[in-house]
Amino acid sequence: MKKNSIVQFVCFQTELELNTFIVSWEQYSKSLGKDVDVLLHQQQSGKKKFKYVSRHTSSQDDFRFVFVKGKKPEHFVDYSVRVIQAGGYIPLQIESVRDAGRKESKVLVFLNQEIDAEQFKKLELYEDLNIYQAYFESSAYSYILEYFVTDKLVENFLVQLKTLCNDDEIGVYKVCALQEA
Repeated sequence: MKKNSIVQFVCFQTELELNTFIVSWEQYSKSLGKDVDVLLHQQQSGKKKFKYVSRHTSSQDDFRFVFVKGKKPEHFVDYSVRVIQAGGYIPLQIESVRDAGRKESKVLVFLNQEIDAEQFKKLELYEDLNIYQAYFESSAYSYILEYFVTDKLVENFLVQLKTLCNDDEIGVYKVCALQEA
């Protein structure tokens, strides 16, 4: 991920299981073009607001919103899928550009507040932390934090994290392996 990258987060509310969701998702992801790096996450635990979250990374020059607000994406028309446009974000801190490992989860925190980044960095039990700040005024959240946490430490990490964020959206996600055609 480069300094001049813009990261768009798109969240999905649905009861669809991964196998059903992924069929439409694969069609959708192919329509984005080659200049966009797309990563899909499935929630493992948390408040269950977003079952799936996708992260789209592109350069500022190539950035375009992948969904039009208010219009249901054509790939999800036949299913009960609510698409929430979280907006575009710039990376403030990137400690890892890798996917979470097999025995590792990502803890995504969607914050609607100004943060003291040092407080979030002082937490223990995580491997890496990426911090994204809203790039557009219309972004749904002020910041999105992406922690990489070993699976066996996730519950203890969440206890620590909840001391800093009370009513914010926190979810534990695994990266979904998209099938290649």
